[in-house]
Amino acid sequence: SLNDSLHLSRVANTIDFVVNKMQGKSGYFYGVIDNGKTLVPERGLPAELKPKYPNIVSSAMVRKNADALLGFCKQFMLDKALNRAGEIKPAWEAAARKLAWAFVRTWDKYHDFGQYVDPESGEVLVFNSTAASLTPASLALAAQYFEESAFLTCAKEAGASYYYRFT
Repeated sequence: SLNDSLHLSRVANTIDFVVNKMQGKSGYFYGVIDNGKTLVPERGLPAELKPKYPNIVSSAMVRKNADALLGFCKQFMLDKALNRAGEIKPAWEAAARKLAWAFVRTWDKYHDFGQYVDPESGEVLVFNSTAASLTPASLALAAQYFEESAFLTCAKEAGASYYYRFT
């Protein structure tokens, strides 16, 4: 069974690790960590961006962050549905909320989520990509979970923009 104490503790340990070790100041999460201690840039950041952003030493894929927000909200909703709401740590919800706000700030500033962002500043490093196309759905679920209308407003605007720009 996936609902036994061993599996539940593994889920909790994974969420603790991600929340406590991998979230940047902006709210976005780093995608790679070495030796459980060192946050490192995503592999694959285009080399041509390095001259353009000489002071940015880190990057994160927006798609992975959209996946993370969706995953957090789904896990929290599942925990509540299974009468395990008490196992949801406040730090987990705070990290997910901070990530959702990072997406809202990015959208408000750029009207684009981009493909790569700096997890410390939240600056978009690569624009005009469908990599973050899951983000509107992630924000819509976060809006439902956190009862935050700003998340839903952003989700609707971004979803419409992705539809008109890329389909």
